[in-house]
Amino acid sequence: LELFRAEMRELLAGSQAIAAALPVADWASISATSEQMQKSYVLERQLTDAQRDELESLPAQFKALDEQFHRGTEKLAHAASQKDAQLVAFYYARLLEECTQCHATYAQTRFPGFTQESVDAHHH
Repeated sequence: LELFRAEMRELLAGSQAIAAALPVADWASISATSEQMQKSYVLERQLTDAQRDELESLPAQFKALDEQFHRGTEKLAHAASQKDAQLVAFYYARLLEECTQCHATYAQTRFPGFTQESVDAHHH
């Protein structure tokens, strides 16, 4: 899905920007980037019928992980607006965990470092 690939490129850039902004307490940047990441949610965009059909064919768990990630960006933006470094770091770590979980489950071909063994070991 090209829509998701484009969204993932945007999310990677946002994640990297947050990583650079957190150690220097650039709360405005973290908040703005987090809000931009939340707004990139592909399932809330205006889509063509063909794009919507393609998205509907995705596994429910994938869509749930994607939705959870975008809800997390809202929490991250709020924590940054409160200038709460500990909470920002927590929500940022959660976002990275969600990226990892989704990539390990659905993108092992694209990210071959995620083997089935590492996926199985992650489940508690």
